[in-house]
Amino acid sequence: GINAEYGKQWYQRRVRGDNKVYVSDTWNFRIQIFDIEGKLLGSIGKQGSLPGEFEEPRDIAIDTNGNVLVTDTSKNTLQIFDKNGQFIREYGRQGSGLHEFDSPEGVHSDQINRIFVADRKNNRVQIL
Repeated sequence: GINAEYGKQWYQRRVRGDNKVYVSDTWNFRIQIFDIEGKLLGSIGKQGSLPGEFEEPRDIAIDTNGNVLVTDTSKNTLQIFDKNGQFIREYGRQGSGLHEFDSPEGVHSDQINRIFVADRKNNRVQIL
């Protein structure tokens, strides 16, 4: 899709149980949060390499606690934020070992909060 405000591409969007819509605004280095009517409520993250910052946020999942899970393809990480957008933790670095990624793209959380990460260049799905 196209972000009309900036004319840049976004990749994924998710709707949480409280009807907040999360959009991965990849080339603006953030996750945008909207209400169900499309009103911008806020955003998560900014450009950078520190925990809580993004280089290429790609996919989003919402776990059963309302935490926001974000894959960052360039940083080779999965970042987790609480339902208020506060950074909780980061998994990953470049590599092929446990909790290492090479271009993670997709992320999913199941009903018992297992996290599935599509680790594209390692040709696998990691379960965290």
